[in-house]
Amino acid sequence: MISVDTLAAAKKFTRDTAASLGSLRGAPCEIESITKVEGGTLVVYTWVGTDGTVQHSQMTVPDGAQGEQGEQGETGEDGFSPSAEVTQTDTGAVITITDKDGTTTAEVTNGGTEALTTEQLNSLLALI
Repeated sequence: MISVDTLAAAKKFTRDTAASLGSLRGAPCEIESITKVEGGTLVVYTWVGTDGTVQHSQMTVPDGAQGEQGEQGETGEDGFSPSAEVTQTDTGAVITITDKDGTTTAEVTNGGTEALTTEQLNSLLALI
């Protein structure tokens, strides 16, 4: 049989140890890191015990089970990529742009030394 003195000493030791770690008073902890690992997430945290010592601990939270596949969504609208073309003419060039709303053309006439070449117009249209 255990003596009353031994029991009292054991209880005091347990209480003092738990108190120094902050567990009896709910010492606030701080998350140091959260890292995805195989099969779960590793959480590393620290707290300061009531005796002033910094404690570190970690736990791995396992991933949950894979959920069921959701229903297929509605089909979206077909996409459309606009196109542009420059055709050189005797008097300048014709610019043709086709987008989802249709085709638009514009005629550009030659204009002295400041006229754009077909290559320059193509370069500009590539920016559209």
